[in-house]
Amino acid sequence: MKHLFIILFSIVLFSCKKKENVANCYLQFVSTDTTININSGTSINNLSTFIRFNNGNAEDITLTSSSLPTGVSFNPTLPKTYSASLFTLNTATSITLPVLTVANTTPTGTYPITITATATSGHTSTFTINLVVRNCVTQTENSSQGTYKGSWNILSIPALADTITILNILNIPDQKVLLSTKALSPLVFVATINGNNFTIADISLPSLPIGPVTLTNVTINGSGSFDCTGKIISLTMRFVSGNIVVGSIPLNIAGQSFSGNFTR
Repeated sequence: MKHLFIILFSIVLFSCKKKENVANCYLQFVSTDTTININSGTSINNLSTFIRFNNGNAEDITLTSSSLPTGVSFNPTLPKTYSASLFTLNTATSITLPVLTVANTTPTGTYPITITATATSGHTSTFTINLVVRNCVTQTENSSQGTYKGSWNILSIPALADTITILNILNIPDQKVLLSTKALSPLVFVATINGNNFTIADISLPSLPIGPVTLTNVTINGSGSFDCTGKIISLTMRFVSGNIVVGSIPLNIAGQSFSGNFTR
């Protein structure tokens, strides 16, 4: 999921230390929003904040965090140091925080996480993020069934529209479903679901036309995942072996892959 946590320029003063009057903070976070909603089993990779030096000279700062709840982590882990060269005096400067990941095992709830910025001189400023962890929908053979529409980025075709169909023909709890696509017809893949991830077993056939090209003697497998709503799948297919025929010339495509996103 995509999240944007940009701390806007509207001034909200957070705690400053080292005998500073709040109105004259040497170093401060500038923020209007400190709540993040996230599903368990997902990450935020564009978490950012603004920091401003109000007087003196800009310095290196080091970010640290309070104890993180079970299953929540920054990657790379804090502390992390940002160079003084990034900052301009009396100007709110955006910095990007490490990727924040919430494991599938993290219980739902609201978790306060305090971030502290410490300048080389020892001046500090803090703010608190309220991390709201929500349940992620976990797929089963039956709940994954449906028709998904989207497109592939495949070989020389930048956006090949396709329809993915997932069926649980046997209707038994074996974690296996059948996955077919219009573009790769008549191939029918066997996919094994494990939580919100799935793998696709090898399948082979002698000839497969795709748009303006033909694939010959191909073996294909793949993998994919459901988003936390259960309505979007990200799918990657890989050529284990085979050739693409352009005109009359076969070119080996073993090791190549193509991917796409599809929505139910």
